[in-house]
Amino acid sequence: MIRVLLYLLLVVMVGAGFAWLANYPGDLVVTVHNTRLATSLLTAFSVFLAVLISIMLLWWLVRSIVLSPVMLKRHWQDRKQYYGYQLLSAGMIAALAGDAVTARRMVRQSSRRLNYCKEPLLPLLEAQTKLLDHDHEGAVKLFEQMRENPQMRLLALKGLFCEAAKSGAAEAANQYAREAAGINPGLKWASLAMLAQLAANGEWDQALILLDRFAKSRPKTAAENEKLLYRRVVLMTGQAQDMAENHPDEARHIALRAHKLQPSFVPAADIAARILFSLKEIRKSSKLVEAMWKVKPHPDLGLTYVNAVQGESAVGRLKRARQLARLNPDDCESRMLVARTALEAGELALARKQVETVAETAPTESTFLLLADIEMAQTADQGRIRHWLARAVRAKPDMAWIADSISLPEWRPISPVTGRLGVCKWKTPTKRIRGVAGRENGIAFRDPAGQAEKPQTLVIDIAASDCAAGKLARMAENMQKAAAAKTVNPLEKPNVDAEPVDDNNSDNRNEDKVSFPVTRIVVDDPGVNDEPKEQDTMNNKFRLF
Repeated sequence: MIRVLLYLLLVVMVGAGFAWLANYPGDLVVTVHNTRLATSLLTAFSVFLAVLISIMLLWWLVRSIVLSPVMLKRHWQDRKQYYGYQLLSAGMIAALAGDAVTARRMVRQSSRRLNYCKEPLLPLLEAQTKLLDHDHEGAVKLFEQMRENPQMRLLALKGLFCEAAKSGAAEAANQYAREAAGINPGLKWASLAMLAQLAANGEWDQALILLDRFAKSRPKTAAENEKLLYRRVVLMTGQAQDMAENHPDEARHIALRAHKLQPSFVPAADIAARILFSLKEIRKSSKLVEAMWKVKPHPDLGLTYVNAVQGESAVGRLKRARQLARLNPDDCESRMLVARTALEAGELALARKQVETVAETAPTESTFLLLADIEMAQTADQGRIRHWLARAVRAKPDMAWIADSISLPEWRPISPVTGRLGVCKWKTPTKRIRGVAGRENGIAFRDPAGQAEKPQTLVIDIAASDCAAGKLARMAENMQKAAAAKTVNPLEKPNVDAEPVDDNNSDNRNEDKVSFPVTRIVVDDPGVNDEPKEQDTMNNKFRLF
């Protein structure tokens, strides 16, 4: 639109100029020797323009004739390059789609039309094609060649990093990430890889410096700032966790700063409270845990609070548990904390009341396992115990610290599987139950019509190392040992070992203190078959993965 207006303006100006010359009186006189030429200004200006246009047309014609071979060659080169880029684009699309045959054909055809040394995308397409053909060595060689090109260096480093990570060469992958981060600190993949490596090596200060440099090189949005803050808190919490034993004073300040940056982050509060308890700052640490418990109850916080005083009796731990539970009495974690400490202190009625309330609202595996413990300590009714154990197997798994689908006994800053930073989350592990034909070592269920039993094997996948499955196996082992040792009188109360639990050993947190015999469990849905069967171990009844 602007060009049209300019063209019209030019035409108006030329017309106005000719009109002015036509109306302007005067002649142009040229004298050459004895010859005198006189004409009007309009005629002279018109002749001048005609001569100028004729000279320009003649120059264009001569130039076109002289340069026609060069122009023709350039035309064919442009046409060839155009089709080469079309083939290259088709090859990149085929490579990203996983079509190795088409990508390989496009590499051959585009290489004939484009200069392989000057076009950086051709080696990239060839490298992607080799990766589709599982020729990783050839792809690495191409990436090394691309590494020499300044334009392709970062892309080559990323390709080499990915290949090194896939092959398990962690040191080589870290070197590629370090080189890429040195060229451009804003690269997310390189910076995150370096953060994870520095955290794994315990170089927390260097990791925080790299995080600051990464934050300065990227645009800051609300979501990006939140992620950066989370990574900073994870690094500071991991640093405090690592320094808690040897440098508790410095770790205390770091953990409290991390908790101040993100008060809702449970691991920072838990580690800060544990360090404060170890430094005998009972009042300050208790206030920290109590403030967190009012907003977000967590079993780790409850365990830290209950075991604050070393060597305290079971009754004292129960008192502290009830004190903490009053801050959020209706929460399931409060009731479960009181129930566990009450069972340890021998307050079986209180423990049963708290657990049964949880079983009605939000039952999980640990709820029914705790009911089985209480049943054994209070009544030793084998039928009821089997009933609670059977319900525990089918119940919803308890929440745990999960990193890359692996359950961990405690929070960690980096994943032990992939080495990624900040992926450990408090959530429910996966649990899959499927039926497989087979009567041996299985649980028999009746069909809907109730005409016959359909033998099935209950297969449970539990992605947790400290969940009900492990506890169930330990309970079964204790039950078989007790059965082999003696015959238990149902009217006789079992002995409950109320020895204080050592909090420094995480394996003791869920360790069973009651040993009792077990009989073969046969569940007749619904209900439990109380007829005595031959004794067998729990591992013959369930296959636990």
